[in-house]
Amino acid sequence: RVMSHYVRDRKLVTLEDGIRKATSLTAETIGIANKGIINEGYDADILVIDYENLADKADYVNPNAKNTGYKYVLVNGQVALAEDACTGILAGKALRKK
Repeated sequence: RVMSHYVRDRKLVTLEDGIRKATSLTAETIGIANKGIINEGYDADILVIDYENLADKADYVNPNAKNTGYKYVLVNGQVALAEDACTGILAGKALRKK
């Protein structure tokens, strides 16, 4: 919602700041190392979006509606979502602050 509504549609937040708030700032704030930026030695968690078609479809009436515009989600270097569909690969783990 932040990226489609506040960044793209309403232009209240820049694209760069929206990405930073969702990635490196969040990881830094909660104290999780090796997350939030693309860097050697960091976990390979990458989201590839179709920015123009990014939309959150879920609402109070239909909370399970699928979002659109997510091309690929890589978790620990493995494709967990491709073309808005789950691949069945469960490469992630619960993150705990150390």
